[in-house]
Amino acid sequence: MQKNMRKINKQMSLKEIEKTLSIGIAQYIENTMNLLKDNDYDISNEEINEIKEDITTETYFNLQLLTLKSEKAMNSLGKD
Repeated sequence: MQKNMRKINKQMSLKEIEKTLSIGIAQYIENTMNLLKDNDYDISNEEINEIKEDITTETYFNLQLLTLKSEKAMNSLGKD
C-alpha cells in the first residue's frame, strides 16, 4: 500500500484512490498464505483459510480508512 501512495493525486475519486492503493494486495496475501502451506508448519488448510479471510478483511478495511485519510489530507493541504 505504501508504495502505491505515490501514485495517487487529489483529482482522483475515492474509488480511483482505493483501486490504486489496492494494487498487488491480493497477490501479496496469496503469496503469504502459500508460504504457510509450503513450509512444515503444523497448520491445517482450514486454519490457513481462516487466517487468510481475517487478514483480507482487515487489510481492505484499513485500505478504506487510508483512502479516506489520503483524500482528506490532499484536499486540506492542496497537494498530491
